[in-house]
Amino acid sequence: MTAALLTGDELRELAALAARVRGRAGEAAGTAATARLGRGYELHGHDPYRPGDDARAIDWRARLRTGELWVRRHRAEGDGGVRLMVDDSASMTEARRAVAARLAAALAVVAGAAALPVAIDGLAGAGRRGGADRARLDAAGAQRALARLGALGRGGTLGLGDALARACRAVRPDEQVVLLSDLADPAPPDELAAAVARLARRIACVHLVDGRDAELGGGVDELRCAETGARRRLDDAAATGFAAAIAGWRRRVVDGLRHRGVPVVVIDAASPPRLVDAAGELVALWS
Repeated sequence: MTAALLTGDELRELAALAARVRGRAGEAAGTAATARLGRGYELHGHDPYRPGDDARAIDWRARLRTGELWVRRHRAEGDGGVRLMVDDSASMTEARRAVAARLAAALAVVAGAAALPVAIDGLAGAGRRGGADRARLDAAGAQRALARLGALGRGGTLGLGDALARACRAVRPDEQVVLLSDLADPAPPDELAAAVARLARRIACVHLVDGRDAELGGGVDELRCAETGARRRLDDAAATGFAAAIAGWRRRVVDGLRHRGVPVVVIDAASPPRLVDAAGELVALWS
């Protein structure tokens, strides 16, 4: 499965990325304890606030003492681990699902090489009995975990908000969750952002978009919602402003997530970045 999703050069680059994760974490291979930092329970120290930091981690008492903004750092409990949740709802096109599968495989390889347990699941199965369990990616664990990526299709029947609410049951407090989704749902963007933020204490979101979505072919006079099947007539005014409406919706979703302290990486399936660059941007959030 890995060979089908990743090239040999990509695997070598990802192995080098995993080595940097191990070095940053100060972990010994095979140990259950971790020195990785995250939203956990043991206060580790403070860092100066930087744009994009979780506002919930600001230490306001330190602000009163020093006049500067400081962010609390905590040690994550247990052995941490990474949980990859891939949106498998109807709106995820073949192009988006292909990018999501490759990026999830890359993240799984990095986590496994860094001796972190990994779980991979689609949102339709997350939270159900029989959903993905965490496994350290030895040869057998990798085969089981990555095989899920090949099985993920358009199996979601719940709205994205409901699927996220149910998926909370699968998440452990010390895990880093990565959600890979187009975030296409009839729910208002702010409501959807709140549902994503509630999924886990440590969460990053990959917003999968497609620049071709804003291009209307000739003769299109109707829009259909992939999630609900609802149809809406497209008049000349709506067609003229269609690209701007798509861009505005995406901006509101991303702003809503970042406002809630959820890091967002936007990837365009029409022109995806180098895989190791996208993985590295996400992995940098795990330390």
